[in-house]
Amino acid sequence: MTVLSIGTQLYLAYGTFIAYPLGGVLSAALLIGTGLPVYYYVSRLKISN
Repeated sequence: MTVLSIGTQLYLAYGTFIAYPLGGVLSAALLIGTGLPVYYYVSRLKISN
């Protein structure tokens, strides 16, 4: 079941990057750019506790 879910998500991501390459790249960059600072903040909170 996990393999089916991952395969479906990869297929949808591939289709998005093929259909809208600039939008896909900008969306990915935005998600990574906002996700990394939040991840580092939360991981730092866990270390201090």
